[in-house]
Amino acid sequence: MPLWEWWGKKRVLTFVRDHAPGPAGACTVLCAAQTPLASVHRPTAEALALLGEQAQRALEWPMGLVCFWSAERQVWVLPPFAIRQAGVEATWHSPTFHALYSRPVSFGLLLLRRGGYALGIAQGESLEVHKVGSRYVHGRHRAGGSSARRFERRRREQVHHLLEEVCQEATARLGERLSSLEAIFFGGDRLLLRQLEKECPFLGRVKPLVHPHHLPVPEPRLKVLEDAVGLAWQSQVALTGCWEGGC
Repeated sequence: MPLWEWWGKKRVLTFVRDHAPGPAGACTVLCAAQTPLASVHRPTAEALALLGEQAQRALEWPMGLVCFWSAERQVWVLPPFAIRQAGVEATWHSPTFHALYSRPVSFGLLLLRRGGYALGIAQGESLEVHKVGSRYVHGRHRAGGSSARRFERRRREQVHHLLEEVCQEATARLGERLSSLEAIFFGGDRLLLRQLEKECPFLGRVKPLVHPHHLPVPEPRLKVLEDAVGLAWQSQVALTGCWEGGC
C-alpha cells in the first residue's frame, strides 16, 4: 500500500518532470473537490479505489486531487491550494498543474506555542508581513496542595494574556488583508490554538479559511515563520504502480 508523504514544492515539480513516461497513454488528471473522479477519468477512479482506506485521504482532501497517470505507474498529488476546474491533459507536463504552484497565492500564517507566537502574510513564497512576540508561560506544576493551585491560577493568567495579545495582533494584521487571503495556516501547539479559536472572535469568523494542513513548527521565531511559508506549499504524495524497475 502506498504511504502518503509530505513533499516540498521543488521536490514535487522535479519528481514529476524527471519521471515522465513515454507519451503513449500518459496524462494528467485534475479533479476539483466535490467532483466525482469517475466523471473526469474512469481509469484513475478505478486505480484510486484499489487503495482501500488509503484512498480516503485523497477523497476527503478539500483542495482536490491530481494524478499523473500511465498504465504502468501513477503519481498522486494532493495540492496545497484548490484546483478550480476538473479536466484531463494528455501529457505529464501539465500547464495547469504547474500553474497551481506558480500563481501568487496570498495566505496567512499563525504559529503559537507557550513561549510566544508568530503571525505573517505570504504572497507566493515571499513573507510580506510579519509579527513575532514572546511571553513566558510556566509549565504544569506536578506537586499538590495550595501552592499548586496558586501556580495553576498564575499559569492560566499567563496563557490568557498570551492568547489575548495573539488575538489582537491577528485581528489587526490578518484582518487588514483578509479579503485577499486564500487560506490561513496554523502551526504549533494544537491545544493552545483550539483555545485561541474559542476565545478570539476574529478567528471564529475566519474559521472557513483555516487550512487543513497543520504546520509542525518549533518555538515561533522569525526564521521559523519564514520556513513555515515553505511548509505551507507542501503537498501530500503517493506513488503506485511500477517504480525503480519493480512492480
